[in-house]
Formats: sequence, structure tokens, C-alpha cells
Amino acid sequence: MEAQLSKPKQWHVTGQAAERFSTPSLADKRRVRLGEFRQAVRQHAPSELVPAIARISSGLREYEFDLEWRLRSPWATAVVARESLIYGTEHRAKPVTDRSLRRIFNLFNLAENGVPDGDDLHLMISGFVYEQAAYQDTPLYDLARTLLLLRDTEIVAPEIPQRDWTEILGVDLDEWLMIVFALATAAKNNSGQLDRTAPSRDNWQDIDHRLDPERVDIVLRQLTVDVDTFRMKTASAPSTADHLWRFSFNQLKSTPFIDFSQGALVAPQYLFVLQAMMIENIFYRVGRKWKLFPEELGYRVEAYTGRQLRHARFSSVTPEITYDSGSKKSVDWLAVITDTVLLVECKSAKLSLDVRAGGPGALPFLEDRIGKARNQIAKTKGLIEDSKPGFEDFKGLLPLGLIVTAEPVHIANESVFTARLPSAECPTLVVSLKELELLCQLGAEEMIRTIRAIVGDPDFTTLTVEHAIRQNTDRLNANGHNKIIEKAFDATLKLGQKVEANLSGVDRT
Repeated sequence: MEAQLSKPKQWHVTGQAAERFSTPSLADKRRVRLGEFRQAVRQHAPSELVPAIARISSGLREYEFDLEWRLRSPWATAVVARESLIYGTEHRAKPVTDRSLRRIFNLFNLAENGVPDGDDLHLMISGFVYEQAAYQDTPLYDLARTLLLLRDTEIVAPEIPQRDWTEILGVDLDEWLMIVFALATAAKNNSGQLDRTAPSRDNWQDIDHRLDPERVDIVLRQLTVDVDTFRMKTASAPSTADHLWRFSFNQLKSTPFIDFSQGALVAPQYLFVLQAMMIENIFYRVGRKWKLFPEELGYRVEAYTGRQLRHARFSSVTPEITYDSGSKKSVDWLAVITDTVLLVECKSAKLSLDVRAGGPGALPFLEDRIGKARNQIAKTKGLIEDSKPGFEDFKGLLPLGLIVTAEPVHIANESVFTARLPSAECPTLVVSLKELELLCQLGAEEMIRTIRAIVGDPDFTTLTVEHAIRQNTDRLNANGHNKIIEKAFDATLKLGQKVEANLSGVDRT
């Protein structure tokens, strides 16, 4: 599980939104209906097909586009496994062979359930980005960011109590990280399968005391589901439009291990085990128990953003300014460098399945969350221009807007959609926390230049912001790494290397 920081990226998107790949056994000129794909999956018992999918996914190249992905991609393995668990039956007796697997993946790559046009097509393209981008970069960034946000970022919010993560996870955050990394490594090394007795049998606690069998079992039980429960949870999940079937809810993202009651647990996409540490997964696990957690996450995103801005070495970084006798507030941060004031507004709202899938709910989300942030930037710009008390120091500076979201909102800068939103009254870019880290890594002056270059060219707003950043600057590698994320990343990476080195090949079922 090697990973590198600030590695040059070239994103690849496959599927209906990009090119069709022809194969010797299935010509892409033939329209493939969703039902044909599902019928091919249903010909095999889930207890046979899902372990075969796990073997494929655990053997795929990680974190960088590979030609093999044109047929057998990591996102395809996740969907095939989901479809088998939902629609398959153990009464099917057709054996799983290389030929049948090839046919299933061919059908997946070509299957559709209607191709939309207009806005729905633009939204659907964002669904492909959400589906595929996560597999083309190391999740260790995200693991490190989870610890930074939830454990290492100080907030001033008296209404938020001290958190005991054992109430939610059964173990502390750092223990959860250690254990999920060990479980993912063990599953990968054993073709996507995990023997429940492995932690005690192979003395995992000798690697680190936090890997004692009892703690591991606490976490493993939360990440495991049987087939009946998988189907029940899927049936109760929000639905998506028919043409977005491949992006619909996948219970594997929450419970990546499947218990067929036949011995070893099966992880059809072992990377989902690692993703159990990501912010959006933690958010899901908090559920209704911590009712103030959405507000807490907002405070943490705001505080972390300020920390990153200071790391970028702006001349001044000012937190939100209250006005009208304290009843109203400006944007969350005002950062100054030379002739520019960067007006920064933070949004931590969790993205719904519909937004991630590129469904119709994405547009109301943009109008609500991103629209409000643009309004706040415009209001603050007006306060500066009017020299309202508290804003005089920013008079005469060129305003530039930055909206920071906890999760990527890939369509937020697309002109097709921003044209519907209220004007921010100045050039404005929407970035995720990861993209903020990349920008702040550049230093304040290069950061401002890069933002202006992106928002000034419509071609760049059709890309993910990370891609646009890398296309507009050569300073990422020259400037070293973002020191804040690097410190947490190094701790995570060293931890991962230690676990991986000690668990490689030991889990033999």
C-alpha cells in the first residue's frame, strides 16, 4: 500500500461518460440493458461469485490508473459484488469461470438504463467522478485528515461536549485507524478474505498493543454483515434515478466484510475497509447519538481552514467579523496578501447519495449550500466597499472568493450550474479540504495566482479542482509538501508500513 504526496495526477474516467471499450467477446455497438447485466450476475451463487470478485479486487493495481481497469476496474468489482448480494441466490449452480467473469465485467462496462440529456447528463458525469476518483489516489490522505479534524483541531464551542469515541466506535480514534488498516492489509494479502481467528492466531498484538483480539473483534463486528442484513439495509436506503443505477447505495461502503457463514469473511472491495476511517463514514456511524456532531464538524472544518491559511503565510488571517451589534457575521476568514483579500466561507454539510450520484437533488444542494456561501462572500465584499466598522482595513484590496467544503462537490464550479446561483460579486472557487491543502502548500502568492487562473478559464472549471490546480502550477513538488497534512500523513504511513510489513502473508485460511 505505497503512497506518495503531491504526486502528479492524470485523472481517468471510464464508462458512459467517457469512451466505450470494445472487447473480442462483446461488441460495444450493441446496446446492453441493465437487466442483461444483472441476469449474468444472477447465474452464480453469491457465495461463489463474491469471493471471486474479492480475489480480483485484491489483485488490482492501487491508486493509479491501469490498463487492466478498462475491463476489471475497482469500482466495477464493488458494483458486481453489490448486485450479486442483492439479486443473487444460492440455488444457482453455474460455476464461476474466467470466461463468465469476463462476460460480467464486459456487460457492466456497457450496461445502461437510459442515457439522459441536458442537465441530467452533466450531473451524471459528476457521478462517474465520485465513483472513480477515490480509487486513483491513496486513502491515507483521508485517514490522516480524519485524525487532524476530529482529534487534533482545537475548537472554541462551549456547547460541544468532550467526545469519547468509544461511545461510537467501541475503541478510540487512533485504535480504530490501526485496526482498520490491519484488517484491510490482512484481507488484501489473503485474496480478499479474512479468518476471524487471525488476530489471536497470528499474534497481532505483538505488532502493536492496540491490535489485541478483543479490540479487533469490536471493530470487525461493526464492519461485517450477513447477506440477509445486507439486503435489508439496501432496501431501506434512499433510491436513485434508474439511469444512475451503478451509483446507487452500496452497503459495502459501511460494512465491507460479508459473512456467508462458511468460514472466512469476504471483502469484495478491500479498500472499503480503509475507507471506514474517512470523515463521511465516521459521520454515518455517529448517527443520531451525537445530535450536535454536524455543528461540531462545521466548527472543525472552519478551524482547520484557518490553520491551513496561516500555513500558507498570508500577511494576515482574520476570523469572521461581527457587525450590527454582533447580530451578523462576515465570511469565516479574511486572508490578505499584497493587493488581494481572500474571502473564505466554509461549508461542512454531508453530501447525500443523490448529490454524489449526480441525481436531481444535486441542484437544490448547490442552490442551498453553495448559493448561501456565495451570498455571504458578496455581502462581505459589500461591507468592505462601504467601509463598515471592522472592515476598513480591507478597503481597496481586490476581493477573491473561496468556498471550502468538507467533501468534494465536483460540479460546484461548472458554469452550467453556477449560472443559476447568486453572484458572489467576485471570482470565486469551491474547493474541498484536500484541495485547500494543495493550494495552501503553494504559499499565499502562488495560491492566489492559481485560483485566479482556474476561475478565469472555463476549461478548468470542468475539471476536478485538484486536476485544475496541477494543470496551473509546477510549484507543488518544488515547494515540498503541505506540512500540516504531511506530519499526520507520515504518522499514518509509518503506522501502515509497520502493519503491512508484519501482516504480509500471515493470514492463511
